[in-house]
Amino acid sequence: MAKSNSRQVLSSSRLKFQIKAAAILLGIYVAMYLAVGVLIHVSTPSGASADAESASIAPSTTAAVPAPQAGTGEARPLPQNAGMNAD
Repeated sequence: MAKSNSRQVLSSSRLKFQIKAAAILLGIYVAMYLAVGVLIHVSTPSGASADAESASIAPSTTAAVPAPQAGTGEARPLPQNAGMNAD
């Protein structure tokens, strides 16, 4: 009976140690995550996030190419290549 009780105490203390170790590692991870977030927040200019949202690539690329119109049956001419020599 004494052996099973000592095994139970050992497994219980081992489990407590593992839980404490996991909690410490989680705390370190969260602290590092927050530290990196603060560094990124401090190193970027205050208006950079607003500028990034307004300066999206998508509107400039779609504005340069006209959208094809469905049902017109008209084909647009292909653009001429400036690098090709027609001798």
